[in-house]
Order: sequence, then C-alpha cells, then structure tokens
Amino acid sequence: MNNGWDDPEAAADYLARRHGWADYIEGPAMQSVLPNMTGRRVLDLGTGSGQWAIWCVEHGADSVAAIDRSAAMLAHAPTHPRIQWIQADMETVQYPASSFDCVVSGLALHYVNDYVGLVTRINRWLTPGGCLVFSVEHPLKYANSGGSWLSDDDGNALAWPVDCYLQEGPRVEEKNGLTWTKWHRTIAMYVEGLLAAGLQLTALKEPGATDEGWRLQPAIAEGNRRRPNVLVLRGDKAASE
Repeated sequence: MNNGWDDPEAAADYLARRHGWADYIEGPAMQSVLPNMTGRRVLDLGTGSGQWAIWCVEHGADSVAAIDRSAAMLAHAPTHPRIQWIQADMETVQYPASSFDCVVSGLALHYVNDYVGLVTRINRWLTPGGCLVFSVEHPLKYANSGGSWLSDDDGNALAWPVDCYLQEGPRVEEKNGLTWTKWHRTIAMYVEGLLAAGLQLTALKEPGATDEGWRLQPAIAEGNRRRPNVLVLRGDKAASE
C-alpha cells in the first residue's frame, strides 16, 4: 500500500503531528456518527497506533480486531486485553460473514486501491444492522497537482488550486527518500462505493474545527476552514436481508 509507514521515524513523526486533526477535526466528527459501542465486536482497519481501537473499548466494545500493515505504527499501540493487534494488509485480509457489529477506519481508506472491493467485503463481515464508519483525507486536498498553496511574494497563502478533481487514481508523495501512495476519489465516488457495496449512506460530514481547536490550534483550524482536511462517512447494513 505505501512504504512510508514502514519507516519508524516517519511513523513517529506522523503520530506526533496528528493531534491537531485527530483531537479537533477528525475525532469529534467520527465520534458524532459512531454507534453505541456497548457489547460490540469491532474491526479497526488501518489502526495505526490504535486511537480508534482504544476509543471503542473505552466506550464499551467487547472486542476489537485492530489491523495495520505497518509494524512501525503498531509498535506505538498499547497492550489491552480486549484488543487484538494484527499486522496485516486490509486489502487482502479475510473474515467470515457476520464477524463484526461495527467496522471503523480512521484516515486509512485513501490508501486502498480497490475501495469498492474492500467495502463489499466489509458489508459481508458486518452483522445485520451493523455499520461502517470511516474518515479519509478530503478529496480536495489531493486534487492539487502542485500539492501546495498559491502564495504571494511574502509567502502568504492565497488559494488552494484544484486540478483534475474528477480523475480518480494514485497521488504519490515523496519525502526524505520515502514514498506514500494515496488514491484520489471524489466525494461522489466514496458515496457510490458504499451504495454499490449494498450499504446505506447514513452520515456524511466535512467537519470544521471545534471551538477548542480554534483556541489551541488556530493555524490548523484556519487552514481547514479554507480547504477541508477530512471527509467522514457512515454506511449501515440493512437490519434484515
């Protein structure tokens, strides 16, 4: 899927910088659409260091299977008796039908090539009435061929240029000799993928920062206001089939 997260320094650097998004933008939006976790069996895809796996058990989940391809990311995950940490690729992992009541994924599905195929398998893994809740980096972020803001002569950001928004496909980032490949999709493609997999769209959010985020992380909040960073969706499986 991508090589960057296999590097321990890159993984640690990302986790150190992620709090602005996780605490004040992505996290509150995800929590607002997640179901009551009491007694649920949960699958966490692309768990990273386990933020959502931990949240689920702290809110009553019976068990969480937390999957990530990167050993470097999983090295930061804490031991917990109700969480099983699994190093595996979410594009190839398999589970029996009706294995989970909820599947959660935070900022990971944009690394997936075959999104519709994965969501179709997730639908099979869910129990009737179960749900998939996930966040991805907002499509507007990667519909920018230059990857940066247009700036004035003093370096002030003027605008975020959008290019090839309707062109689905890989967007490659390279930094310090490492490579990350993210798959650009439009909002419609994410929604249509849920529907094609047989799930019902029940929530779609493009969250702004919380009041606390504006107070503690004003630069991140302002940047997110000008160009949204996160897209959150929930798809529900029919209660009976």
